[in-house]
This record gives sequence, structure tokens and C-alpha cells, in this order.
Amino acid sequence: MPHTNITTRIMQSRINGLVAENAELKRQNQEYSARVFSLEAHLDEARGIVREITPPSPEAFAALCADMAAEDEANGIFDHREPDYGLGGGEWIDPTTGADTWHS
Repeated sequence: MPHTNITTRIMQSRINGLVAENAELKRQNQEYSARVFSLEAHLDEARGIVREITPPSPEAFAALCADMAAEDEANGIFDHREPDYGLGGGEWIDPTTGADTWHS
């Protein structure tokens, strides 16, 4: 099976190269993002703009989710499940009756 071994080594070499390239691109992206953020901060400072960073409130987020769910229910949207795009997925199930609308 020499051809299989050669092919395996070639493919592993390509995978290693792509993994290394991916790591380098991630590093460059982080570096670029840091420079852009720094430049934006410098421009804001030069313009006299002060941006306050407010951390998100877990309570406010939970209240927002509850409000969105209440709005969905008021509009007749009762299915809060994630869609299942596999074979026989749940996106074809009627949330009010449980009937399979794809195969009916």
C-alpha cells in the first residue's frame, strides 16, 4: 500500500500547513483588531468623544428575553425550540398540535 501511505503523508502535510496558516491568520486578525481599536480610541480622544463602556446586566438581559417570549406568545408564535435540520427535523412539527406537517 505505498500509494496510500504517500497520499496520507501528503494530506497530513497539507493539513499541518493549513493549521499553521490558520493560526497565523488568527494572530494577524487579533493584531489588526487591536490596532483598529487603538486607532478608534485615539481618534475619539482627538475629537473629544468619550465612550463609556457599560457591562451588560444579567437581570436586564433576562427581562428582555422574557419580554420577547411574551411578545412571541401574544403574536401566536409558541415554538421556542431551535430548528432541527436533520432528517425528520423538528422544524416541520406544528408547535400547537404536535403534528408532523412535512409528512402529512
